[in-house]
Amino acid sequence: ESKVPKKNMAEIDKLQASSSKLQAENEKHLAEIERLRRKVGELNVMYGCLKVDVDRDELEFKKLNKQLEAKLNYEEERNHRLTGQIRQMQSERLETTVLLPQKSKSDKQTNTDSAAVSSDWEHGSG
Repeated sequence: ESKVPKKNMAEIDKLQASSSKLQAENEKHLAEIERLRRKVGELNVMYGCLKVDVDRDELEFKKLNKQLEAKLNYEEERNHRLTGQIRQMQSERLETTVLLPQKSKSDKQTNTDSAAVSSDWEHGSG
């Protein structure tokens, strides 16, 4: 038989069992590390997809915001222009009201124009 004492053989068997146990645990840990690496990879892919979606939506938002700002600027300019036109028309209407001669009360009642009456009638005839 072998020349190794029985006591040492028991310790060797114990160490081999312990080594096998540690090797099995190591393999479990390696398998867990591999599983976690795959999960991290999947999460990175999901994150990348979400980041692309966010970036695309952000660009779309900026584009829409730019369009809305352009429309707002157009409407503000249009409002300013129309307000100016209204003021100009009111001013012209006010000027024509002031410039038109007022008819006398009697002219309004008889529906005649004092300028249309002949000079003979004004001074009386003969």
